[in-house]
Amino acid sequence: MSRKFKLTVLIGGICLLLILLASTFGCGSERTAEPNTPNTEEPSAPLKEITMRYAGYLAPDHLQETIPAWYAKELEERTNGRVKIELYHGEGLGELANFPDMLEGGVADIALLNVVQPKFTETTWEAQAWPFCSPDDMYSYLGAFNLALHKGLHDSWAEGYKLMWFQFTPARLMFLNKKVTTLEDFKGLKISGVSGVWVNLPELLGGTSVAIPGSDAYMALERGVVDGRVSMPDYVLSQSLYEVVDYCPWFPITGTGLFAVGMTMEKWNELPVDVQLIMEQLNQEAQWEWMDRYYISNEEYRHMLEETGIEVYDISDEEKERWTAALNPLLESLVKQYEEKGLPINELLETYKRFY
Repeated sequence: MSRKFKLTVLIGGICLLLILLASTFGCGSERTAEPNTPNTEEPSAPLKEITMRYAGYLAPDHLQETIPAWYAKELEERTNGRVKIELYHGEGLGELANFPDMLEGGVADIALLNVVQPKFTETTWEAQAWPFCSPDDMYSYLGAFNLALHKGLHDSWAEGYKLMWFQFTPARLMFLNKKVTTLEDFKGLKISGVSGVWVNLPELLGGTSVAIPGSDAYMALERGVVDGRVSMPDYVLSQSLYEVVDYCPWFPITGTGLFAVGMTMEKWNELPVDVQLIMEQLNQEAQWEWMDRYYISNEEYRHMLEETGIEVYDISDEEKERWTAALNPLLESLVKQYEEKGLPINELLETYKRFY
């Protein structure tokens, strides 16, 4: 074997040894840390948990309260337990009338908002309680209300609030203990309502108006303190008022109403962006979840009332015209008041008319 060949073999062996050593111990940035080397990287801070309080005013099983409960469960699951909503039904945090003040004062973070609350009386929202001014079907009113909101016609009261979704109430009817078929039949009848315009309506029809809160409605009817009530079919059914009234002339004197579930914009802006995104998705789902579960047509409500034993009957077209004419002065007076305040009431009513 020649000297040159031996030298070549020797050099090759040395190179192979160097390669093996390099692959065994590593070098540069790929070198592994020794077992006892401390980890100097700072752990990421845990996400802050958020707890909010919801203020409701009815029993947990009432349709106005079940979607907020569904929402709270979904939000906690979708944020992996990071965001929780404590539910206070049945005015557990305070009275319905004070919910807006409770939001602004931090007593509640989310609440049911409604036009009966003093904060929203004498605003464009109240037009839903006026006679013959808004659609009497929930789907139609959803479209009408959202279009008005989009056009800025509700800015006088909605500004400053994050309105999350809407929960609707059916049109208002009169539930009586005497069968009324003509305007003259109202004479001498004492008819109650909650507040505002609803209290004024019976007076204009020839009866006597009495303001009685919902909590006392059953007893007042049972004891004969009043002869009837301006109310909604769902309320009559849920509060068993059908046990203490006998008749219902089928002539809705107001359109559909609504509750808004909302919070202040100040509270909304405090929430992290990722939580806002999840809540925005849930807000949309909650709207349709409510409609899917609880939409009931006027025809269905009429059938449900009839099943309780209430006599539901139609009045003649001539009488409808007379009742409408009797209520028109109230409507004209309200429109004038709102015009003087500079509120866009005529544009609002024209927008609503497109949906009925």
